[in-house]
Amino acid sequence: MIKSISKNLKYKLKTSIKILYFRFALIALLIKDYRRYKKSAIGMKSNLSKSNLESSITKAYHSIEKGLSKTNFRYGFGYEARKKLIDNLMLYRKKYPMRNRRYLIGLDVLYSYVERHNGTEHNFKDINEILKSSRPLPNGSKGGTIRLLAKDITDSCKASFDEFSKTRYSIREFSSKEVSISQLKKAINLSLKTPSACNRQEWRATIIQNKNTIERLLNIQSGLKVDNGNLPTIIMVTSNASFSEGPRERHLAYIDGGMFAMQLINSLHFFGLGTCPLSACLNGKQDKSLRTLLNVPEEEVFIMFIAVGHYKKEFFVPQSERINLEEIIRNIN
Repeated sequence: MIKSISKNLKYKLKTSIKILYFRFALIALLIKDYRRYKKSAIGMKSNLSKSNLESSITKAYHSIEKGLSKTNFRYGFGYEARKKLIDNLMLYRKKYPMRNRRYLIGLDVLYSYVERHNGTEHNFKDINEILKSSRPLPNGSKGGTIRLLAKDITDSCKASFDEFSKTRYSIREFSSKEVSISQLKKAINLSLKTPSACNRQEWRATIIQNKNTIERLLNIQSGLKVDNGNLPTIIMVTSNASFSEGPRERHLAYIDGGMFAMQLINSLHFFGLGTCPLSACLNGKQDKSLRTLLNVPEEEVFIMFIAVGHYKKEFFVPQSERINLEEIIRNIN
């Protein structure tokens, strides 16, 4: 009996020491995370790097593209996005070569913006100045919007994977047709094949179809603006951090949850539904408000919200041009 008590005490002591070690190790890793983020991210430092400028340019021109794609188009929209895009384009060209794809797409979006306003009373002196001082754009630097037909997208949903992937777009305007729970469950069930660390499957999918709840959610999240009154279904993807172990796995819930969310978006596309992933990068107030509204336990972390709906017969989406393959590949010999 004494041996049993001694063994039990040793186990408890070992467990307590391990917990203390993990806590101190976590603090050390979080400090490293903080330092890395502080040195890298926009808004955390005064000098912008090449990557910072490329990110700011992309974010600004995509904001304009979204405005250009709206059915209820508002002439003269996006003053802040225009100004930010022009300012960052000017900063970029002072430091770096102007053949960069993001830089060229930014210019092309400004061309599209001015072209959309042809014949109106709007005069964009700031845009015209930067466009006049730039070289002609090469082919393939397209920005703006593209017109899509629902039939073309749904016909490709059962096509080869490359064709399937190329026909998925983020949809911000949906038809009035309701999405059935059975359709959503089929897509979620297909997504269960997502890989996860040690097969932990810590993701959760919450279906939200109550219009009042969706309105409140979108108001807190401050992302998608629904102009046509057709509020989509929202699927909230969360991940349970209780499945993680030790300081090394502090990001695991986000990694596994992110993979599940992407698989779910593809699954919804496979079943002919349009989607738009909505950011869950929340501040403290937003986090608290959404946890209260949606009854999200503290152990779960937000991954993203996915707007889901049926396609309109015809609609426009941002061009969302992709960067060159060579820009993302690195070879280590």
